[in-house]
Amino acid sequence: MPGLPSQFERYKIMGASSMSASGDYGNMLFQNFKGEGFDIWYSNYLIKKTSTFEGTANDPLLEMHIPFFNYFKAWWEGLDNSDLINHQFEISYAPYSNTRASFIGGKEYHTFDIHFGKAFLYEYAKHCRLMAELVNKADKKVTHPVNMLDRVQLISFDMVRIINAILSYRFHEGLAQGYFTSLVKEFLTLLTIQVAGLTDKPQFSNLEKQKALDVYKIITRDFEEYHNVDQLAKMVGLKEARLQEVFKFLFHKTVWKFSQDARLDYAQEELQRSYIPLKDISFRVGYEDIGNFSNAFYRRFKYQPGEINKRRKRNG
Repeated sequence: MPGLPSQFERYKIMGASSMSASGDYGNMLFQNFKGEGFDIWYSNYLIKKTSTFEGTANDPLLEMHIPFFNYFKAWWEGLDNSDLINHQFEISYAPYSNTRASFIGGKEYHTFDIHFGKAFLYEYAKHCRLMAELVNKADKKVTHPVNMLDRVQLISFDMVRIINAILSYRFHEGLAQGYFTSLVKEFLTLLTIQVAGLTDKPQFSNLEKQKALDVYKIITRDFEEYHNVDQLAKMVGLKEARLQEVFKFLFHKTVWKFSQDARLDYAQEELQRSYIPLKDISFRVGYEDIGNFSNAFYRRFKYQPGEINKRRKRNG
């Protein structure tokens, strides 16, 4: 990949083809691994200058999209909720693509997508009403884009583990096809279980759900800054108890639990993708005491944060 920043080297997927682009806006790398019934797309953006990009395509697309590290403003013609937040997943069918994405300069972004053949999803659709409805619309070739979900859904810790296993695979290229196929099937199994478990729960207004999303954005925009639940409720104009109800409906966790897990998840991602000292990472996610940070990290991931750098050195 001549002309690309050295940072891109660590994002290479075994067996994937790649395309790149660069300009005064920064650098972009798009990788595609062709599986049997699915394609994995991993897109990496090192954006220097705030920029907006547009794209069009006339081919139908059945796609799962995940902003995997940082999220950006996205617009997809025909879809109401194409602007996903970090680690949110959505599966969509689109008979055509007319899209726009806006990035803030000075940041790094990564998205993880899987494009499916309809036949690949049939087995999972048998066990999930929402997926069956989406596949049925794809079969009928509806003339407008449609989403599978009617609410925010974030990938679970196990789903993050599976994506990281795909991205970090460095063994024999000849085994990648079978390995990635098994991981994609495991991922879809977990996703199907999660989506199939969605039931009709107490209804909340769009305004209440937007305020819960605002709390999510307050928590994740700067992990060095900490707000307790009462402060967050006052900031968005909801009663604390109501905020907890709406937030748990959307994110399956209390506000406090989500805040703690999000900080540690971000720390893990930063440790995996950079060589920033552990003490600095600890401060970045709101822990002034590195011992407290290490203990909380171990409780969540079952290994010490320093292990990440040790593994990286062992693997070269």
